[in-house]
Amino acid sequence: MMKKSSKINISKMATLQNVILFLGIIFVVPAVASAASTNFSWIPNPEPNVVGYKIHYGTKTGGPYPYFIDINGNVPDPNDGRIHGTVTGLTDGITYYFVCTGYDNLGNESSFSSEAVYPEDLTAVPVIKSIQIN
Repeated sequence: MMKKSSKINISKMATLQNVILFLGIIFVVPAVASAASTNFSWIPNPEPNVVGYKIHYGTKTGGPYPYFIDINGNVPDPNDGRIHGTVTGLTDGITYYFVCTGYDNLGNESSFSSEAVYPEDLTAVPVIKSIQIN
């Protein structure tokens, strides 16, 4: 489900700054089931107060990212140890730009990760890009 995001001025907490060190690599791959969606996965943050992640996205590089999906939970997949998220409802022929954030049990959100791009040609197999959350 797509939601509009709102800008939040968040104080930088030491624990949320550490989110960037543990999210690791995010992979962007095309979803097999639908040409208008993309899958993400990353290594979860091991800190106990990190309770979820958001994938923010839009159609302009550098933002704004007016939409997001909430990956509520910091529980990795038992098969690969990664957090997974899927963004659906994308339009063929449009380039989308994505960033990820983590949030804690008090609602504080980390800064944006580096940007990942979903290519215009959604039928082509994109190169898997890795991004480091900083």
